[in-house]
Amino acid sequence: MKKLLTVLLCLMLVFSLAACGAKDDTPQPPKTLEVQFSADLPGYFFDYAMQYRFDYIPVFEAGAAPTESPEYLLWAFAINLDNWGDQKGKMTAEYVEEMVEKHFGVTELEHQTMFKCWNYADGIYTAVASGIKELPMFALTAASATETEDGYIFTLEMDECMLDTGFLATEEDYETARNNISNGDRTYLKTLSHHVFTFRLDENDNPVFLSHSMEYVGE
Repeated sequence: MKKLLTVLLCLMLVFSLAACGAKDDTPQPPKTLEVQFSADLPGYFFDYAMQYRFDYIPVFEAGAAPTESPEYLLWAFAINLDNWGDQKGKMTAEYVEEMVEKHFGVTELEHQTMFKCWNYADGIYTAVASGIKELPMFALTAASATETEDGYIFTLEMDECMLDTGFLATEEDYETARNNISNGDRTYLKTLSHHVFTFRLDENDNPVFLSHSMEYVGE
C-alpha cells in the first residue's frame, strides 16, 4: 500500500511546491491534482481492485455508507477468501463489523440475513450454497487527489471489464489483461460498467471508502 501513498503524494508535493509563492490569506478552495500516472500505475490499481474486491463494494453517496450488513457480506467474505481454512462459509458478526468499520467507517452495523446468500443467527453468518464471482478486471481511466483539512481524498475512475469471449479468465488471461491495460490496450476485453471510487488512507495505508458510483455500459 505504501507505493500508492508514495506515488500520489510525491505528485501532490510537486503540485504544492509549484503553487507556493507570495503569502495570501484569502481562503482557498480545496486543491485537486489530476494525477498523470506512469505506465505501471494502471497495473498497480488492477491488482488493488482485486485485493479489495472493488466488484463487491456497495454503491453509495458520500456520507451515506450503508448501515445494513447484507450490503457488505459478499465483499467481507471475498476479500479474505484465501484465509478461511476450515471456517470457510462462516463469518462472525465481529469480523464483519471490524472490516466494515475499518474500510467504510460505519460503526453501528445492523446485522441481517442476506436472502439466498447468508443466514444470520447468534452472531454467526452461515453461507447458503452458492457461487462467488471470479476476481474482477478493473482498468484505471483517471485518478485525482484532493487536499482537505482531514488529509487527502483520492478519486479513481475505473472500467470493469471481462474477456470479450465470455469465458472465465485463467491466470494467464489476468496477467495478459494487466499488461495490456498498463499499456493502454484493451484488446480482447469488453467493458461492463464505469465506476468512480473515492477513498482516503488510514494511518496504516488501508483504504477507507467514502463513495462509489456505477454506470452500466450498454452493449
